[in-house]
Amino acid sequence: MVPDSYGKLHPRLIREEHVSVTEEPSGRYLWHFVPEDPLPPEKPAFKVAQALYDLLVTYDSTDSLIVLQGDSTRANTGWKGGTHAHLEKMLGRKLFWSICVLHTYELPLRHLITSIDGPTSSDTGFTSPVCSLLSSVNEMQTTQSSEECQGVKISRRYRSISWSTCPLTSRWLTTAQSLVYMWTRKHGLTGKELNTLEILVKYCLQVYFKLYYDIKVHHRLEDGPSTSSRSSE
Repeated sequence: MVPDSYGKLHPRLIREEHVSVTEEPSGRYLWHFVPEDPLPPEKPAFKVAQALYDLLVTYDSTDSLIVLQGDSTRANTGWKGGTHAHLEKMLGRKLFWSICVLHTYELPLRHLITSIDGPTSSDTGFTSPVCSLLSSVNEMQTTQSSEECQGVKISRRYRSISWSTCPLTSRWLTTAQSLVYMWTRKHGLTGKELNTLEILVKYCLQVYFKLYYDIKVHHRLEDGPSTSSRSSE
């Protein structure tokens, strides 16, 4: 709470990055921390690596550490200035990087959307003919029969899902769910735009969702090669 000139308290929102650290493969929680602010010319990734190194020292694990796991953001995986690279320099040796494949397999969907429908805008989200309708998908009327779904078979069980309770774990998973949901609605698309929606829905149902749940089930480190093999089939 922050007081104003009259002494009245007002709430203030403070945004912080919290980094959680777990031991793998057990998933046991070790610690979480807020990285220190970098001092020029330092980068935020360096401060995260520094905090991780201090944690390894605390747990006497600087010599035993073999694998680094994390998301595929550039802040983590940058070959020169990423957190992983900085930590390797601090340890004086190379480590095995285990990068989240859930994030990796979002990229083909993203590229498919941008190639056949259009790019995204950081300010307004989707501006393309098909995906720009995703924000209003909940207001669209439901089709009356499976025949109106025009070629892509979607069970009524899926169509009856309450959207507010769907698991929303990432932007692109949400996008894929919304595309399939829109196919069962009166979206008003025709011609080329309707064909674009059909292609995207088929990709989501036949490729993206399948890979997503394959990864969720087969999520151990040794499952990585077989998951990559299935993705190229």
